[in-house]
Amino acid sequence: MSASMILLVAVFVGLTLARVPIGISMLAGGVAYLLHKGVDPGLAAEQVMGAMLQADVLLAIPMFVLCGNLISGGSIAQRLMELAQVLTGGIRGGLGHINVLVNVVFAAMSGSAVADAAGPGAVLIRMMRKAGYPAGFSAALTAAAGTLAPIIPPSIPMILYAVIANVSVGALFAAGVLPGLLVARSEEHTSELQSRFGNL
Repeated sequence: MSASMILLVAVFVGLTLARVPIGISMLAGGVAYLLHKGVDPGLAAEQVMGAMLQADVLLAIPMFVLCGNLISGGSIAQRLMELAQVLTGGIRGGLGHINVLVNVVFAAMSGSAVADAAGPGAVLIRMMRKAGYPAGFSAALTAAAGTLAPIIPPSIPMILYAVIANVSVGALFAAGVLPGLLVARSEEHTSELQSRFGNL
């Protein structure tokens, strides 16, 4: 490992242990690395931003954000919940299944974990608490299901990674389908266990 890389890790770990926000710690570590290598940090940032701004695929990101806002502001989220309730309402612990299923569908439309958690999340938590689910479990399941958005395509982090690493967006999207569905199934299994042992 080079001295520059050791400096990067030392600065990052030191600032993180000093309770500096993680984003600032990462930025400081990167700047320390560039300075030790003798590279102008401003020039490096300009080159990275220039390369990213020339990538047409980044136009998809504001469209995903707009889609998430339209879904959150309209009645689509409520209709998704009604559809999921028809599909899983008769199952024991059905609201947990509904939570995961709605988040899977929402993730496939918005591509953003924040939009996924903020859109149907508040309504789902309220529904689960009224049905007798513990508040902590309802919030935890909704938060965990919200993390499906970066995995299930279309995904904003996948697009950013594809641009930075110069890899195929389509290949990344294809690679995210199976892991996303497996994570969703494991979350549904957790909901089943909570329903069984929590007498819901």
